[in-house]
Amino acid sequence: MRKIRKSFVVLLLLLYAPKAFTQKINHPDIEPLFNPFSVLNAGSDISENQYLSADEVFKLSLLFSECPLESEKAKLCLEKFEKLKSEVTKPNYMELSPEERGRAVLKLLYRDCLKTYSLNQTKTDTALETGLYNCVSSALLYMAVAKACGLDVRGQKTSQHAFCSIYVPGAKDGQLKKIDVETTNPYGFNPGSRESIENEANIKKYYVVPKKYYSNRLEVSDLVFSGLIAGNICSESIRKGDYNRALPLGAARYEAVRLENSRAAKDVRQEFDILAANYVNLNPASVDAFSEDVTWFTEFIDRWGINDFLQKNMDNAYNNLIILCLKENADSRIEDFVQKYQNYVSANQIAKTQQLYKEAIWLNKLNDYMNQREYETGLRESEEALGQLPQSSKIKNMRNSFYNNCIAVIHNNFAAEANAGRLEEALKIISDGLEVFPNDKTLKKDYTDLLKILQ
Repeated sequence: MRKIRKSFVVLLLLLYAPKAFTQKINHPDIEPLFNPFSVLNAGSDISENQYLSADEVFKLSLLFSECPLESEKAKLCLEKFEKLKSEVTKPNYMELSPEERGRAVLKLLYRDCLKTYSLNQTKTDTALETGLYNCVSSALLYMAVAKACGLDVRGQKTSQHAFCSIYVPGAKDGQLKKIDVETTNPYGFNPGSRESIENEANIKKYYVVPKKYYSNRLEVSDLVFSGLIAGNICSESIRKGDYNRALPLGAARYEAVRLENSRAAKDVRQEFDILAANYVNLNPASVDAFSEDVTWFTEFIDRWGINDFLQKNMDNAYNNLIILCLKENADSRIEDFVQKYQNYVSANQIAKTQQLYKEAIWLNKLNDYMNQREYETGLRESEEALGQLPQSSKIKNMRNSFYNNCIAVIHNNFAAEANAGRLEEALKIISDGLEVFPNDKTLKKDYTDLLKILQ
């Protein structure tokens, strides 16, 4: 017989590796950073559409800027605001028509306060201290000062922008005319009209807002508008992973509008919930650490109430906790967690988790067979597991891995014998293999190739 010249390629074996987790340190406070009603004359009894006074808007803007009113910085800001109020309540302002008064307020702010546009500078105190501003900080300053001189000014927001509108008497009795005020621009009063600015030399840089930023505008309450500062800070904090800063501030923002039944207030609640959901879904370091995270989330739910979004994330966190127990071989703790969190987890998720637990037991058993290279036993066991859990993609994948490895072992043994010229031994190996796996394409091809050589 001729020595086989065909070289039989060795198939690779398939194995699995666990994933690693990052670590967290402590939990954010779920209570508001401050009491937003402490600066309101009406206290927490403020009605949904009630407009705030100039002082209330300004003080809230400082608090949402993380500037406590008792701080030295806040005291300096309040002094500057008093000077602005004193200026706009002088006879030369108050004798102007409401429209001209609104224009004069914007010019005053660019004369004495606003110097340079800065995209992320959302804080009122920083705007007064440095002259740096963005759409939110400049709009809150304008709102507060405009209210001080008796103007009907309201906040407008879009998904990407914030600005003000003033309402002045229209052409007919009882009619109101709305005039937009783009506070990021010294020429922003009634955008599109011609303006002259007396103090242009003091303005280093201003912003021209793209038209698309005004789409889907929404007029919001003074409380919602004041809280936009906190919304920006929370968004930035999320990007930095600083939930200890974001959550208490987000809680204060939501606390201010929690009694308001409006689309904007619902948006505030959703953004607050996203903070908590993002935090609890960070990768945990261990079962103990993650259990503490989930407990923190239940405390958040107890404090602020449940909704569909929070329920979904509670279910997800619970599911991930059970998975982590299984990965860390902490199966004995699962029943304790079932009892601890059953009042927070939906019945549907509990049922899914029971299936998950059953699947995990099987996977642990099958992984042991894989690690011990007991591929035929693992194949038989995985097929039994699929009989109990036919929808499990993980068990299906394990079954396929066992099958492929069984074939790889037979093929490799066959190839070693055939390449060494021991063709009878090779024939027995491939024949025995086909008795177990009669339809396998790899083994059938090996058998056909060998018969060609033997003939």
